[in-house]
Amino acid sequence: KMLCWESIVEYAMRNSDFWRADLMTSKAWSIHPGVRCEKFKNLIPKIANSVNLGEYPEGQTGHFDLILDCWENFIDDKN
Repeated sequence: KMLCWESIVEYAMRNSDFWRADLMTSKAWSIHPGVRCEKFKNLIPKIANSVNLGEYPEGQTGHFDLILDCWENFIDDKN
């Protein structure tokens, strides 16, 4: 019997220290950074504000992971 991808991931998640967030409303969003460096930590409030306003850098469109350089340039250009 072959397991499907979802079953394999579910099993792996249950047996790890990781967790998954399911957002059950269109009013919620999450940030998925590749790196949690000091630059990212400093930009979080500005990124959150931009997302709440429906504003984001064009370079982020279509990408699941946060592209920190795009956000940094986008925020710098706004100020």
